Amino acid sequence: MNFDSELSIKLREYLQFSESYVAQELGISIEYLNDIESGIKPIPKILIDLYAQSLHVRPSYLHALLSSDKRTASTRPINKILKKYFWVIKKLKENEKK
Repeated sequence: MNFDSELSIKLREYLQFSESYVAQELGISIEYLNDIESGIKPIPKILIDLYAQSLHVRPSYLHALLSSDKRTASTRPINKILKKYFWVIKKLKENEKK
């Protein structure tokens, strides 16, 4: 699994979207979404657009981080930071539920 697919999973979890919801919104199967999230398939533009709209950020920001066709070496550290950021938020939310 690469940083792109890991960050895609973290975004879905942060937004509290189930796999079935995302698959339905994109018109794909859950198996295809699993292939995307495991790094087998590339992250499609429509998925990036869904997350960008849900996060209220410009799609170009997420495209630069998640789209392999726009990959630059400088985005790898950003992916690591965002992964940690979403992990911290997830843990905070888990602690709030306790």
